[in-house]
Amino acid sequence: MTRTNLVLMLGGALLCGCKSVRVYRLGGPQVDPQAYFEPLIACATAERLVFRVEPDTLHVQLKPGISAQYTPRQSGYSVVITVDDGSRGGDREGHFAAAKRKSELLFTCARGPEALPPEPPAP
Repeated sequence: MTRTNLVLMLGGALLCGCKSVRVYRLGGPQVDPQAYFEPLIACATAERLVFRVEPDTLHVQLKPGISAQYTPRQSGYSVVITVDDGSRGGDREGHFAAAKRKSELLFTCARGPEALPPEPPAP
């Protein structure tokens, strides 16, 4: 077996069934695609979350085995949520739902108070 075939087989084995991924669209600025990186970092830091910045993405570990990757696009941001299939509890759908809520809360935090929905009027 050649070295290339071995690398391809191992890479395929690692990709198959190890992680589940979902992509969601978020709003965001149209002018500066990375305008929310600093506020997202501040919000992640306030929540004591581990993060990693790359030139065009921001990775935030929401829980062990569960992460969100924020990527600016022309029409806003997208968030890629990754859940290790072996993460605690085995409730993959529940992990995705919780990770989506947490990633949306971080994004709302980064957008500031003007992004919050208005409070309903008091009766």
